[in-house]
Amino acid sequence: MPCQGIDLAMAQLLGIAYLRFILQIEPLASTPVADLTARVIPVLDPHFETPDAVPKRKRRN
Repeated sequence: MPCQGIDLAMAQLLGIAYLRFILQIEPLASTPVADLTARVIPVLDPHFETPDAVPKRKRRN
């Protein structure tokens, strides 16, 4: 499963890059890198953990 986590993280990073640099969607395009990094890292971290370490989320109805 580690490859799947890397693939998911890359998909998110490529999506952010596309929105920021190609489409130049605001406020993403003008957000300072430090602020963007602080928001993105917590989202990416679970993709690099073992499946047992990530708490299961409850499904919304």
